[in-house]
Amino acid sequence: MIVDDIQVRRIGAKDIYQLFDLACESLREKGIENFKEDIVMIGLKNNLVRKYTNIDFGLYKLNTLIGFAFVEFQKPVYLNKPVAMLDNIFICRDHRTARNYRKLIDSILQTLAKMEIPTIKTSDEWTLCNNCETFKSAVSDLAKPKTIYDLEA
Repeated sequence: MIVDDIQVRRIGAKDIYQLFDLACESLREKGIENFKEDIVMIGLKNNLVRKYTNIDFGLYKLNTLIGFAFVEFQKPVYLNKPVAMLDNIFICRDHRTARNYRKLIDSILQTLAKMEIPTIKTSDEWTLCNNCETFKSAVSDLAKPKTIYDLEA
């Protein structure tokens, strides 16, 4: 019997310090070194309290946060249904597999489907990891993204 000890659940206030460490790791991996840690912490806390416009997904190995995805949703007046923006997605290097990306993405898609949000977009500057081939293989059988930004280039 194989036990799957990696699960996706919403990030809660108790996870803020693990989330902070991962967020700083994602920025450093992206090549951003000179950032103000207090500003990062304030941004993360603000995301967690916006329960009606944000959902923060965490990828956990047992109770350790190993990845995250931030989804913001909005309902422009000219659309009948809300739109979701996948703004950040990151999995730490040791757990960066297509299977783990897929777990995170599947959970996002299931949650948004329950909320009747049919459209998911990404920003032009979203924080993907620096290993786009793994991410591309994870989403290859989903609806084809129009653009995937490769941060290694």
